[in-house]
Amino acid sequence: IFDELKELCEMEENMKLERKLIASKREETREYLTEMTRRMNALEVEREDLNQKINSLEEQNEKIDKELVDLCNTNIANDSFHIWYSGPFVTINTFRVGRLPNMHVGWPEINAGLGQAAIALNIVRSSMKLVDSKYAIVPLGSSSKVLRVEDGKVLYNLFSDERFSLFPRKNLNMALKIFLLSINEAGKHAVKTDPTLQLPFKINEAEGTVGKASVSMGGDLKMWTRAMKYMLTDLKWLLAWVAK
Repeated sequence: IFDELKELCEMEENMKLERKLIASKREETREYLTEMTRRMNALEVEREDLNQKINSLEEQNEKIDKELVDLCNTNIANDSFHIWYSGPFVTINTFRVGRLPNMHVGWPEINAGLGQAAIALNIVRSSMKLVDSKYAIVPLGSSSKVLRVEDGKVLYNLFSDERFSLFPRKNLNMALKIFLLSINEAGKHAVKTDPTLQLPFKINEAEGTVGKASVSMGGDLKMWTRAMKYMLTDLKWLLAWVAK
């Protein structure tokens, strides 16, 4: 009997030890779960913070994308070359291009306007990636010129003055015909891209006319002034087209 009691006591002691171990493990598990919960809560807070930052960055990106689209839709050339009308004359950045017997416009103003038009046309052709094959119009302010691409030789002057000449305005007229040809080439490129489009005034390269008015300056100043208006109106249309 004594041995049995001793064995029972040992068993009870072992059970107490096991209960202590179980209690200790339970406490460790509880502490572990508490720590894991704390960490998960901290991670959730971090996740929310990151989501807020991501949302903020996405909003900023959307704003930047919109500003970029707006910037791309704003064409500097179209804004920089204001082609409009002043009575019977076409104007580009306020310079009148044309002259009438009863409304004298000096050559310095006309030359300045043609120089502005030369810059605008070069920008249009550059935007279209058109390559000058035979002639190149070189903007030089009031002294713009037409070069032969093959050797770079100056062929014609896109300006004039009041000096006497046996063949008045021949040099300018040839330059204007090449200018008109260059506009027509750009117009054909635009129409090829979008067949629904057409230049406002039809150009006839062989006759050197736009809207049936000759760009060659002769005795009929009224017709020449009208031709300048039509030609620069076509240029205005091209500027607007490349701005789209």
